Amino acid sequence: MPAQTDQDADDFAQRVRAELSAQFVPGRELFIASEPGWFDVMGGITTREGGGAIRAPIAAVANVAVQRRDDDVVQLFSFNEYEAHCPFTINIPTLLLRPETEANVVTRELAKPGRGWAATFVEAARQVMANHPEISGGFDVAIANKIPGQVGLKSRAALMRAVGRALVSESSAPVGSDWLVQSSESAEPLPMRRPDTLQAVGFAVRRNSNVAERLKDADIATTMALRIVHNTMVMIGERAGRKLVGDPLAGQLANLDPDAYKAVFRSHLPEFIWGKDFIGQYGVIDNVDAHKSYPVQHLADHHVLEARRIRRFEEFIAKSVDATGFERLRLLNMAGHLMYTSHQSYTNDAMLGDDRCDVLVQLIRQREPAGFYGARMSAAGGGGTVVAMYEGDDQIAVAAEEIAREFKAKTGEALVTVAGI
Repeated sequence: MPAQTDQDADDFAQRVRAELSAQFVPGRELFIASEPGWFDVMGGITTREGGGAIRAPIAAVANVAVQRRDDDVVQLFSFNEYEAHCPFTINIPTLLLRPETEANVVTRELAKPGRGWAATFVEAARQVMANHPEISGGFDVAIANKIPGQVGLKSRAALMRAVGRALVSESSAPVGSDWLVQSSESAEPLPMRRPDTLQAVGFAVRRNSNVAERLKDADIATTMALRIVHNTMVMIGERAGRKLVGDPLAGQLANLDPDAYKAVFRSHLPEFIWGKDFIGQYGVIDNVDAHKSYPVQHLADHHVLEARRIRRFEEFIAKSVDATGFERLRLLNMAGHLMYTSHQSYTNDAMLGDDRCDVLVQLIRQREPAGFYGARMSAAGGGGTVVAMYEGDDQIAVAAEEIAREFKAKTGEALVTVAGI
């Protein structure tokens, strides 16, 4: 089931030159950037809390082509809009991309009919212009984003990266098949050691409409947990006649040692707390709703223990490379079961679960004899994509068709199967 990228840079360049030959000047340098979408095989929201993530590339990519112009106009072409039979080309002044242009001016421009699709390009370009004031003049830009949107595959982030690279005249290297370990949100991801035969596949459904609100509540509960843990550290220090200096966790809950968390700090966290009660006991934090109950202990459990699950997952997969026979199978099964546990934590602790994704994970688990090792909800939860880890392409292809049929029978919804590389 692994596939090559949906459209590599050379194919995309040929399409741009063939279909947009009147706009892109033959013989003038053309910069192409291609960025894949990603599965979160492990991790997700915990990345923001210092817990990291393990990511696998998908076959679909976001392609961007950029060619310099001799004027101060940016002419945008979207193959996505063209294929949807919508207005697919717009012109905007380069000034709109400059950081000195106020955001409300940009918002008004993009609110005009037929221009909303350009918002991601404009946001990415404004970031580039802020960091590279030497860039001047206009551009012809072509975009083709094949990554499904709104299903947790980082479609928008991939397009942002591709725009950024193309605008600074940095064409992309070929998209590789490495799984990456990202230790924190700001850290540079590193290749993960894994068996070449170990692959990932995704099953995508629409995300819940309330996922943004649920993520906001999860973030608030996490901030509450951090405040209480820090206060507990101060209290412990005072009892020992010592003063806490700075923040030992650097503002990231997953930096807390899991054993210390369970032995010392967890009992100080309320399972749930009303916003008004938190404010009364611990002080004000941003965006708290006084009349809402927040799952403080649950979010702390998720972040702290997910960080350990990620480390153990990486360890088991790496060890399986040199293992054989039963030991190899044992290691891969242990890694797969960490995925199942992570999925349960998304539902029971992060409060970002989805009934349809629970059905999917169960359908995958029932088909472990076909070659599946584990599955979990990817990215931020609330629906989206369930990613499964497997070996054995032929049996998995048959199993994937069975899963899609049974899922539709149970839920009435169709699945989109997303191939890894």
